[in-house]
Amino acid sequence: MTASEVPSSWEAKTFVEICEDFNIHVDSVDDPDSVKFRDLLESIGLRQHVKKSTHNDGHILDLIITRITDSTICKEPKVDRFISDHASVICHVLASRPSKARRQITYRKLNSVDTDKLRRDVAASVLCNTVTAC
Repeated sequence: MTASEVPSSWEAKTFVEICEDFNIHVDSVDDPDSVKFRDLLESIGLRQHVKKSTHNDGHILDLIITRITDSTICKEPKVDRFISDHASVICHVLASRPSKARRQITYRKLNSVDTDKLRRDVAASVLCNTVTAC
């Protein structure tokens, strides 16, 4: 991926949080793929937060990535238990619940519908007068 291939939605004013097993040894300074990946993150304004090994072979593979300008991660992520060959990563995220959307719903009073008039209106409508055989 290059900077030009970044989804345009990332440019919006919403928060970006990517939590994923990237299988890239981001802690390896000599690995060309790792260097390219870190350079890509920096070039598009993203930051990787996990600082400790998340794999039992001793590398950081599981990442939490946010925009450099976002302050949604309030503490450094904690590498927890090794569930498999990967450890779980726990982080505290500053987030607020969206406010409940209020909407007004109106209902037709079915008891007040004149069924005879409705029947006549439907019978006289275009739906009943323009039916063609299949």
